[in-house]
Amino acid sequence: MATNSKSKVKGKVTDKAKQIEKVLTKEENELRLKIIPIFSKSQETEAYHNIGLRDLLALYKDNPVICTQLIISCILPFTFYTGETKSEKKPKSINRIFTFLQKFCMYDDVEKCGTECKERKCNHFMFTNEILRFSVSKIEDGNKCARVCAVTLISHILTHAHYKYLTISPDLLNNIHSGLLERTNDISSEVRILSVKCLSAFQNDERKKDVTIDTVANLMGSDKISKVRKTAIESITVSARSVPRIVQRTRDVVTEVRIAAYKVLAKYSVVNLSHFQCDFLLSGLEDGDEAVRTECIKMVCGTERDVSKSKEKKETHGWINYVDGDVIKLLESLHVEKHEENCEKVLLLLLERGWKAANLFENRDQIEVYLDTPQFLKPSIAFYWRVYCQFLKSKKERQHLNKVLPPIQQ
Repeated sequence: MATNSKSKVKGKVTDKAKQIEKVLTKEENELRLKIIPIFSKSQETEAYHNIGLRDLLALYKDNPVICTQLIISCILPFTFYTGETKSEKKPKSINRIFTFLQKFCMYDDVEKCGTECKERKCNHFMFTNEILRFSVSKIEDGNKCARVCAVTLISHILTHAHYKYLTISPDLLNNIHSGLLERTNDISSEVRILSVKCLSAFQNDERKKDVTIDTVANLMGSDKISKVRKTAIESITVSARSVPRIVQRTRDVVTEVRIAAYKVLAKYSVVNLSHFQCDFLLSGLEDGDEAVRTECIKMVCGTERDVSKSKEKKETHGWINYVDGDVIKLLESLHVEKHEENCEKVLLLLLERGWKAANLFENRDQIEVYLDTPQFLKPSIAFYWRVYCQFLKSKKERQHLNKVLPPIQQ
């Protein structure tokens, strides 16, 4: 584990800059003097980034190798070692530099590199790989700021929407993966958080045993810092393997972690839940924190909708969406026979929001059919009928209630 050793960083950087200037040729020094102002302005404001990208690309196309070497030797060391602060947060100017570098890695129609990129000949391959290689070399640095910056820069590139278009050396990817796994034990919580975010690019649920998923899952429950646990929940691949660990976090002592767990579970198809995993539902609906209860309701019922204004089906997020609005199927997925209390609360919430079983128990004739053929009256349908009648009674809808009650035998 890296330590928090202190040193006279600024002095070292200044001395290194002077040494670099002496070593550079006249042509390299002239190029360096053109590159530095671009990065100086880029760290001041993101509004300059588009102009800076064009200017840097013009210099880069003429001297790609030298330009890459100058950025790595002259720009990144200053960025990695001059941002040291007592707090866990990096100066915004450093983040702007990393955002600018990430944009440059994706710049100039990187999606259209095609054959050149596959053959590792395009400029994006070389630049991105060299930037990542430098970051990996600093990922275990004794200076906390350098480690934070290294993982941040890797995160900016690997979590970008167009990351899939970049061709990164397999050996380098392996080194990044190993380094990030090691940094999940870093003394700095910020490094651990950034490492977990980056590891989302390496998770593979198709493997029987995936060390990345296991590492992130362990952090969800073992890390002392709530932000790390929350980030791990948000970053893990949601699958049958990880759901039991996520369900455990619905009982976390920190509200934000519980909320994150319910948000993630909303993405998991309810039909895949076992009846043992449904126990957490009641604790969420009865949680002492209103924000948690609200998130649990969203997980089940989706977003609010007004069914009275439009007959068209509106898209909703939540478990009800995974069963295409079929209330009966949702009750069956929640194992109504074993979790009657859970299902009653869920069904009442759905009825309040306008959800109901389509064309079920809407007239006397239909009810008589069910009574005459009891094999059609499954536990889920019988349960729905009872709760639906109770709901109508609580709303004092006598006329509608009389239609759904069974006929009185003379």
